[in-house]
Amino acid sequence: MNDVVEILKSIGAIVTNDHFVYTSGRHGSVYIRKDMLYPHTVQTSEVCRLFAEKFKDRDIDVVVGPQIGGIILSQWTAHHLSDLKQNEIVGIFTEKDENNNQLFKRDYYKLVKGKNVLIFSGIGNPQGFENAIAGLGIDIAKSFRFADHHAYTQADIDNIIQEARQLNLDNIITTHKDAIKTRELQIKDAGIVALNIKLSITKNEAEFNRRLLKLYSF
Repeated sequence: MNDVVEILKSIGAIVTNDHFVYTSGRHGSVYIRKDMLYPHTVQTSEVCRLFAEKFKDRDIDVVVGPQIGGIILSQWTAHHLSDLKQNEIVGIFTEKDENNNQLFKRDYYKLVKGKNVLIFSGIGNPQGFENAIAGLGIDIAKSFRFADHHAYTQADIDNIIQEARQLNLDNIITTHKDAIKTRELQIKDAGIVALNIKLSITKNEAEFNRRLLKLYSF
């Protein structure tokens, strides 16, 4: 088969003539049960081959999918892209944190080192965020700086995604804070991920804690 919809229909993965409330909050009468696809390895491979065919002329080095089901799709798509391009295309995945933000863990961020990305933020110190991204060896092709506490609109996200596509970028990175503020908006499978930043005291931690306690003691 050369049509994704027909493949999904053949295994009963498309449910129609019912009422569904999607994650976005929108309502519809059609739902695709991706979990019905995954047990069928031949059909899963064929669907991902069609994905790969569509993007075979793009400059892609890494295919990223969200955990859990996206792992299967990213792996198969990367496999077929590797075959089409005669070059290894890596398949990795992101994982959710407690706020449902998609994060690179397991050192997977290292696999996007040297890749061009688009980033956006609405924080008090955007330069610090940009420095953190650059410090990972990731090249920033475009940075959208919004005012601190910016209330994102759908138009903002649409503009960001459009710019990424015009620049032929497949990676969009933002902060935890901004990911939370945009999670109710439509991201159109743009692959927006949040940078996971942790504070670590590497020297004189005891002295740091002593001063902190003294500062906030009453």
